[in-house]
Amino acid sequence: LSVSITENTSVYGLYDQSFLPQSGADFEGNAFVPVRAKDLEAGIKKSWADGRWNSSLGVYQITKDNVLTADPENPQFSIQIGQVQSTGLEFDIQGEIVDGLQLILNYANTNVEVTEDTDESIIGTRVAGHARHITNGWLQYSFPAAVLKGFGLSLGYQYQVDRSSWNWSADNESLLPDYFRLDGGVSWKNENVALSLNVNNLLNEYLYSGSSYASYYYWQSEPGTNFRLKMAYTF
Repeated sequence: LSVSITENTSVYGLYDQSFLPQSGADFEGNAFVPVRAKDLEAGIKKSWADGRWNSSLGVYQITKDNVLTADPENPQFSIQIGQVQSTGLEFDIQGEIVDGLQLILNYANTNVEVTEDTDESIIGTRVAGHARHITNGWLQYSFPAAVLKGFGLSLGYQYQVDRSSWNWSADNESLLPDYFRLDGGVSWKNENVALSLNVNNLLNEYLYSGSSYASYYYWQSEPGTNFRLKMAYTF
């Protein structure tokens, strides 16, 4: 449901349910029942400065029952825990700072934890594989036609704080360090041809993540500084 409050402002609300069958069985041969979920979301969207800026703010709560996780007593098998709940907020803004300079910026705050289970000791614990805080930003500058027609420069980042992993230290803090990646690019285009060169991980940082997968856990590292060249032609 979406309602326009003013010409430039609207609010919305969302409720949905999902049903996801699960294959396989646990250590004792019991088939897994489907995961059922409910999603509640609400937010506000607004345009600013004669439409040159757009922003949105949303809050949500997703509740999942019968979620699969690794069996701590039988590593080759999975078990279904009672209930997992995700709560958070998301904020996005994009627009033109000055002529030719575009900004995209977003932030998300997420918490995923066990809310119901027959094992009361795990209630309230965080679920592996998410970051409490994530923010991304991207700047894109297109040179004025009179100076360097068709050329553009871009610079962006991704920052993750308080990452939850399968591996925990003695004081119950995640061992995964904060994640920061800086990317950049240069582009050129005319009426028919578009060229772009994107360079990822400009600082050549050693970046990695960790989480559970099926019946085991893993660390996965990302490449150092790398690039991608793209060419497009419009007939």
